[in-house]
Amino acid sequence: MRPAGQWSRAHWTEADGKALAEHLLSLAEPEYLAFHSKLIQTAAPLHGVRLPLIRALAKEICRGNWRAYLDTVTPLSYEEIMLRGLVIGQASGGTEEILAYTKKFLPLIDNWAVNDSFASALKLADRERPAFWNFVESACLPSPEEFTQRFGVTILLFHFLTEEYIDRVLTCCESARHEGYYVKMAVAWTLSMCYVKFPDKTLPLLQERRLEPFTHNKTIQKCVESRQLSPADKSFLRTLRLP
Repeated sequence: MRPAGQWSRAHWTEADGKALAEHLLSLAEPEYLAFHSKLIQTAAPLHGVRLPLIRALAKEICRGNWRAYLDTVTPLSYEEIMLRGLVIGQASGGTEEILAYTKKFLPLIDNWAVNDSFASALKLADRERPAFWNFVESACLPSPEEFTQRFGVTILLFHFLTEEYIDRVLTCCESARHEGYYVKMAVAWTLSMCYVKFPDKTLPLLQERRLEPFTHNKTIQKCVESRQLSPADKSFLRTLRLP
């Protein structure tokens, strides 16, 4: 195992990428792998490394030449793919640069955990909302790819539930029509948080049954599961469930 700080590198080679993969493998826990593999469906090899360790490694890489890392190292395992997404999310690059790396990364996403961790890590979206909105609206939400569209929806969830954007977020969620389970669940999750923050704006979608049945009922389920709503509010929402 390399000493701490070794991954804040000024230069990266393919051999460094292989050493990094070995380092990640050394952090794996068999018990965690047994647990995590029940939650994640991915085509990539899964080793069982806890997310906080991957986040710390991404932070370390970002202190060095993160561009060289992204341009040189090809991720193969689930953990390496997760790491790459977190580096992009934490990197201090310009907006267009980060969006370009994001676009290249999206085809690697094939599970909810990488998708959601990556989307939440992109803090630049909070500071550059117009550019990220345009990217989500043009490159993500119209995509036929399930996880590209889920990424767009979860970016809205993590970074656009504001007074300025809430009406547009609700419109996007209402118009989402992908048949993929993970898109529908992302829409339901997002709408439940819209209801928590903006109940008066969100409620008409449920009262007027403007969502397809699965997403409608899952939105209500997510609201009922929230600790931020009162028992009375949850009881009322249960009356809006579709049979």
